[in-house]
Amino acid sequence: GYFLMSLQMIGQSTFVALGKSKQAVFFSLFRKVVLVVPLALVLLLDRLTKLTWAESEFVILPHILGVHGTRNTGMAFGLLSGKPMLLAVISAIVLIALFMYLKKHPVTRWEGIGLGLLIGGAIGNLIDRLAYGYVIDMLEPLFMRLFIFNVADAGITIGAAGKTTFFATLSERSRSTR
Repeated sequence: GYFLMSLQMIGQSTFVALGKSKQAVFFSLFRKVVLVVPLALVLLLDRLTKLTWAESEFVILPHILGVHGTRNTGMAFGLLSGKPMLLAVISAIVLIALFMYLKKHPVTRWEGIGLGLLIGGAIGNLIDRLAYGYVIDMLEPLFMRLFIFNVADAGITIGAAGKTTFFATLSERSRSTR
């Protein structure tokens, strides 16, 4: 938040001295940074937690969050279990579609953050599927022991929710301006 706002304010005050073409380059670069930073953070945290906690079991926050390393050959809630290569192909197709979308459509700051989280998570789980034939899950909500997930899953979920919220807001705005 604050870092991005600072970058934006610096950029806005600099625009007085920049020409239109340099402004376009700055905005293009800013939009890429807004996408790449969350993508890299999710991917880095995902890899670190998977490499260090893959076979661990301990409590992070009593009654809230624990670590219980598992291997998931499916996706959420065990769907398509035992079909890691099918899931890898689906993931690759989704990633290609997202990159094609990004190439054709400029994204806002929040849309870029959401897509960065989503893409970082998808890449993190794709790495596992290709390297191991399963995804390493380890984060378990202790207040409802229904599922175990990983940082990549959290990035995908938060990114998709953010993207959905962005489109819902955009759709609402377009209806109110008609």
